[in-house]
Amino acid sequence: MRRNRSMREVKKILIVEDDALIAMNLMETLNSFGYATDPPIATGEDAVFQACTIFPDLILMDIQLAGKMTGIEAAAKIRQTHDIPIIYLTAFSDEERLREAISTEPYAYLIKPVQNQELRTSIEVTLYKHFMDKALRESEERYHTVITQAIEGIILFNLNTNFIIETNPAVKNLSGYTDEDFKTMKLADLLPSAPLITESRFTEPGCMLQYRLGEQKLRCKDSSFLDVECTSSLIKNDGKSKLVCLIVHDITERKKAETALFEANKKLNLLGEITRHDVLNQIMALRSYFQFSKVYVKEPAHADLYRKEEEIIRILERQIIFTRDYQNMGVKRPEWQNVAEIFEKAVSALDVNRIQVDTGRRDLELFADPLLEKVFYNLLDNSLRYGDERMSSIRILSREDENGLVVSFEDNGVGIPQDKKEMIFHHGFGKNTGLGLFLVREILGITGMTIKERGVPGECAQFEIMVPKGQYRFKKQRE
Repeated sequence: MRRNRSMREVKKILIVEDDALIAMNLMETLNSFGYATDPPIATGEDAVFQACTIFPDLILMDIQLAGKMTGIEAAAKIRQTHDIPIIYLTAFSDEERLREAISTEPYAYLIKPVQNQELRTSIEVTLYKHFMDKALRESEERYHTVITQAIEGIILFNLNTNFIIETNPAVKNLSGYTDEDFKTMKLADLLPSAPLITESRFTEPGCMLQYRLGEQKLRCKDSSFLDVECTSSLIKNDGKSKLVCLIVHDITERKKAETALFEANKKLNLLGEITRHDVLNQIMALRSYFQFSKVYVKEPAHADLYRKEEEIIRILERQIIFTRDYQNMGVKRPEWQNVAEIFEKAVSALDVNRIQVDTGRRDLELFADPLLEKVFYNLLDNSLRYGDERMSSIRILSREDENGLVVSFEDNGVGIPQDKKEMIFHHGFGKNTGLGLFLVREILGITGMTIKERGVPGECAQFEIMVPKGQYRFKKQRE
């Protein structure tokens, strides 16, 4: 097996020339240039054999040779099986022979007699160009393999006209369209609901010449639709017609699973609602019987039992009602929500007249469960319950770090004791139901957010919500 030679190694040149004197002069000249040569050969047949045997780096080929095969015929034969650059060195310059020679794609066509410097320059240029051509072909082969074998669909289209230029097999398998179909199709024919992709999409701050289309419907040839997720990248090409590469990921099965899960959650939610309604009715009946018992059985020894029973009924009722408020947790899909706006809703639902409230920056949005409003409601309610009378301010701050965004909910109340900072998030902890902060953590966890209390005991409470990258954005204008 022939090993690859780098550009720095001594290059071997095969001389194919039937004039012995010219052949020997060529060999001496090439040797003086530092090239390696084997004894010259005189026929096209020998040239083909030697090309397959010694694998030269370059062939100097005369056109008119001894034997039945011309230099052009020999070059064509060699090109069928080997990638060896050829320079024609001939006394013939007529147009017909030149056209015939060009068909074999030589790197140069030199007319005898050739000056040494011209010969050396042609050889060096040929060797370098062949080296670069080979590297380019290998790169194209790798690219072609990646594109054709890719599971993801890949579409190239013209940014100016939106006409589809090229697709890989994955797109054809997904859509059912053929190469012939794509010749007359625009991107909108394939993704009818997708937003129009313009160059301005790729110049927005932070886009890095990429634009995410998100979930789309891909129309197939049989008029059916598939759920796909799309990302596009701009391909620059020196001011000419710009191209866009669109990556299409089939999420049909995932969407089916999501839909099935969504429907299952709806049924469980309905079952929970019916059960909750029935339990509340039974608690109401139990409360009525309990009140009758207090009226008709007035034994002093029973007073303490009545008090405990009434407290149990009250706790059961409150816990059942509390589950009603959170019945939709994880049922509805996450969505982008403006933090300042949902915090203002929580403020308006509670008595905070004596408290100064700062909602923070107005352009911050989080991708979270629709119950995110309950998170801030519970944090605000927690501050109002336990912040004591000296508390005068509540505010929301935000800052970015290497892990994402930190959203801080702060008050200047009495704070949380050091040994209680983690326990307050546990189920059942607290003076009431012990569900408020527990569910706050659960709601945030649906979209990968976490929460910790980092305030200073005796000075302030500070709940820090850690938001991963991609789960927040700063949007000055709501769409």
